[in-house]
Amino acid sequence: MRQQIEQLLPDSIEQDLAFLEEARTQIKTHINKNKRQELLKYISTDYFLRQRDREEQLQTFLHGEQSIKNH
Repeated sequence: MRQQIEQLLPDSIEQDLAFLEEARTQIKTHINKNKRQELLKYISTDYFLRQRDREEQLQTFLHGEQSIKNH
């Protein structure tokens, strides 16, 4: 079972988890409670995590320059 799970995980899992941990901390300080869950769900999608500019995109969300609804 462990091997099956490992095969499902992308090679970038360590970097993805580190990004999500840092992003969660930033979101908790910058985003109100109502929008927090929506943004956390969005940035944890495979689509978002595979974006090369995910850090920059996160910053635009945090500073209110972009809305998730535009994606």
